[in-house]
Parts: sequence; structure tokens; C-alpha cells
Amino acid sequence: MPQIQKCPLCDKVLDFLHLPGLATLYGRNLPEWDPKSCYAADLAAICSVYISSSVFDNLTKGLVPIKNSKTQWHIERKGTSFALALAFISSVSKFNGAVTGANAQYLRRELDRYSGTSSELIQFYDDSPGLDYAAMCSRGARFFEESMRRANLKPRKDWLEMLPHVHGMLVGALAGAGSYLGVNPRRADSPISGSLMDFLEKGDQVSQQQIFVPEPVVEDIDLQKPRNDQKFIVGDSRRDFPLWEKRCMEAVDERRLPRDLFKDLIPNLDVADHVLRDARAWVEVLEGTFPGRNKWLEDEGVQDSDIEDFWGAPPWVQNFREALVKKEFELQVSTTVKGGVEFVNALSMALFFMPTFSIACPSSSLYRRTTLLPVQDSRELEESGFFPEPLPFELFSRVNNFMSKHTDREKELLLMGNDVRTMNALCRKLIADGQL
Repeated sequence: MPQIQKCPLCDKVLDFLHLPGLATLYGRNLPEWDPKSCYAADLAAICSVYISSSVFDNLTKGLVPIKNSKTQWHIERKGTSFALALAFISSVSKFNGAVTGANAQYLRRELDRYSGTSSELIQFYDDSPGLDYAAMCSRGARFFEESMRRANLKPRKDWLEMLPHVHGMLVGALAGAGSYLGVNPRRADSPISGSLMDFLEKGDQVSQQQIFVPEPVVEDIDLQKPRNDQKFIVGDSRRDFPLWEKRCMEAVDERRLPRDLFKDLIPNLDVADHVLRDARAWVEVLEGTFPGRNKWLEDEGVQDSDIEDFWGAPPWVQNFREALVKKEFELQVSTTVKGGVEFVNALSMALFFMPTFSIACPSSSLYRRTTLLPVQDSRELEESGFFPEPLPFELFSRVNNFMSKHTDREKELLLMGNDVRTMNALCRKLIADGQL
């Protein structure tokens, strides 16, 4: 995100605080950025630390044997706490700008990755004036219970007996979070002077001196290195490496490929490029490198969510996706050739079932239809129109998801039914028809 797009909390708080695995929920990553929406999301991140730690501390006192729990639940409870905090903040401040439109879709999608159904809380107060602790805490308790089930945690008590305890914990946690945020009654030992809610109500009229930095003493808070303010840089994803690694392996699974053959495409933590760039700003940079690229994306049906999905990931993940496509083609073609099929026919068979992608657009001098394909001297084949036009790499996840939902036989029937001979052509037709 460009430097000018910051809310008061971006530098004052988030350079010091970090929620492991949840950096994509910070306000600076919202697709429709504005100061108040950014501020509300960042404030929810701060508030979620209080809620998450309160739930964690109470559960360790007898409800669940936390020592034997899986890392999954620790991520999920933080995601659920964020959703709960945002619903709480939206209600108390009567500000819903961070939870509507594209921002709501983005936060819902990210929360679904972290903590399943907790995304229901994102728009919990859109049409519900006033504060309903009972409804919010009841729903939050259910989400925490569901996350513990997914993590295979074994409660010492029956689930139905445990839920009222969780409900009570959340009531107390939200009351404490309200005091923490400066909402009456404010705690005497609160690290905040005034109210952090003021900015949502008064905006730029609030003095920068009224924005304070809580001391990083809570269990969930870790020190973070100062953020790189280089143009377009919005953060560092080093702490989220396990999450991105998991997503990469899930992409392999979606393509029905053996993980062992593709694990080596994931770089070592210490050498991987963990920089996070503002996706929309970066696309504009690419437009300068490849003039006409934005028009190409529009023509191909690329959506804002596709851009955020691809360019919002750290560079090593983008490199992984490119390497995955290239290696899968190499393996497919070489295996078919070993079975006695001529190389050109093996290549044609691969293109029938497998999509190809490109960063460069057709109007660029750097554009090649064979960039990721296992071919060298291919001029004659290219001139003959043998190779299909690659899809924009921004469509990688959407196409991958489509591929995972269909067997080879189903894809073959779709290709023949739509009278096309390559997977790229089929994807284009389905996108144009609104089916992909």
C-alpha cells in the first residue's frame, strides 16, 4: 500500500504488535481502503488480543487440556476473536464501514481460511442497532466450540455443559475489552488515555496524540521488526510462513498431485522472500512494465479478489505457483512420452487437460505462449497456432478450484460439450458465461 494510505494505528500500533498468522486481517490490506475502515480493522486486531488471551487463560484452568492441543486451534481462536472484536467495535461505535461491500467479502474470505464459520460475525450488526451481548456471545461461544472440535480437543466436561462456561467467559472478555478500549467504564489501569473509539466517530478531528501504543505484554503479542516503508511494501509474512506453506500444499492437492514431488518447490524459511506488497498498487506497476496489461485482465474476467489472492501473497508463493505449473507440465509430458507417444502429441494431450498462465500480456514484447512449457525450439509450433494463449496468473486459484471439483472424465465432457480443444479455451468460455 502506498505510504499515504495509513490510519493512525498503522504506525503507532501495528509496528509493535503482531498476531501470528493473521496479518492479512490488518486494515492496510482491505480492498476498499479508507482511514476509518483501516482503523476499525486494526482496532479489532488489538481488541482480539485481549479476547483471545482471556479465552485461552480461562480454558487452561480446567475446561480443555491445552498442553496437548494442536496449533490449528490457536490460530482459529485468534481468528474468531478478531471477528468477535470487529462486531463489538462496529456496534459500540455505530460504525459499519469496515464490514460492508468488498471489505466484508475480503474479511469473510480470510476468516473462513483461519477459523471457519466465524466469518458470520463480520456483518452481524449491519442491520441490528444497539448492543446485544447475549446474541453475540452465544454465537461466539458456538464458534469457539466448533473450532475446538475441528482441532480434536477433548474437553473434561460434556460439550453442552461446557458451552455456558464459554458464554460467560466471552461476556467477561468483551466487558474487559470495552474498558481496554476506553469505553465506559474505563479501567483505572488501562494503558489507554481517552478512548480509541473517538477516531471512528470524529475521524481526522482527533489529535494524533490521542492514539496510544499498548504495552506488548499479552500472551498473543510478539515484537515485530519495524515495517519496511519502501514504496508498495505493506508488511512481512515471515511469521505466516507455515500458513502459506499449507496453502501451497493444498494447491498441489487440488491438482491431485503427489505432495512428495513438489515439496522441494517450497524454499527454506531463511531464504524465502517474505515481503508483502499492496496488490492493487503492484498491478499498476506491472501496467507500466507491460502496457495494456490492465485491459487484458479486464478482458479475461479477472476480479479484484483474484488480484488480491495472487499479488497479496508473498513473492515466494507466487514463484511456487509458477514452478508448480511448469513442473506439472514437465512430468505429464515426459511420462506420456515414456509411454510411447510422440512429443508433440504428448504436449497436445497435456494442453487438453492442463491450463497455462502468464504474467506478461499479449501486447508485451516479453510475452511468450511457451514460457512455462517444456519446449525449446518451438517457433514453427507457435506460428501454427498450436499453443493456446495463456491465462493471467491472477486466475490461478480460481482455475485451480474449478479443476479440483471435476474428474478428468468430467473435464473431457466439458471440453467436448463446449467444442474446445484446450483447458485454457474451456476456462475462458466458462468465465465469460459466469460459470467459473
